Amino acid sequence: MKQNWNWQSWWKPTLAVATFIGMFEWAFHWVLLKDMYAETASLWRTHAEMLDKTWLMVGALLLFSAWLVWLYPKGYEGKSKWEGARFGLWMGMLFSVMVASWYAILPIPATLAWAWVAGTLIECIGAGAVIGWTWKPAK
Repeated sequence: MKQNWNWQSWWKPTLAVATFIGMFEWAFHWVLLKDMYAETASLWRTHAEMLDKTWLMVGALLLFSAWLVWLYPKGYEGKSKWEGARFGLWMGMLFSVMVASWYAILPIPATLAWAWVAGTLIECIGAGAVIGWTWKPAK
């Protein structure tokens, strides 16, 4: 069985995906959903506390990106650069189910829960597309 993974085919897409996700997360949560978070401020850490935990978010972002890039070649067919978007769709559907369940745990408005579900789906499709366009099979 041919191995589709190596260090060189992994690190560039990982950094590209981490960059995309970081930018998406900022735009989605800090800009688009800012007002919804303000309405539910009692549920969240303060801005200062969040900034103090930035290292944890960056670490999680890098691990998540690395995991997606590592997983991508397992189903790689070599048919199109858009395979990544399809991969992202599947990952987005998987993660969206988990995100949707948070509505049962957190006292948040349904509109925020649905925004998270849609955002997760969009983010994963975008991350998958970035992988599809940057990942190269091992030679």
